Amino acid sequence: MRLIQLSTSKPPYLLSRYSIERARRVEEVAKKKGVPMAQIAIAWILAKGAAAPIIGTTSLKNLEEAVEAVKVKLTPEEIKELEAPYVPRAVVGLIN
Repeated sequence: MRLIQLSTSKPPYLLSRYSIERARRVEEVAKKKGVPMAQIAIAWILAKGAAAPIIGTTSLKNLEEAVEAVKVKLTPEEIKELEAPYVPRAVVGLIN
């Protein structure tokens, strides 16, 4: 797997081209719906049946924005678009 360094990140992160493609798709859907990317990510988690997504935030504004994600409804086509670049990976750190 080829890794790509994002030089604009602080600190710089190494991301696979699959991760970058997933982020690009989240950005596209967010722009189409006129909502922040974080709301699309949370809406996807909720659409998949998660009872309570884990949300970490350092500001009230970000928390309020995250709560608004319950109002974002993704179409089956949007869900398919978001999931298309997913590549399964081995579980790391699991102890049997």
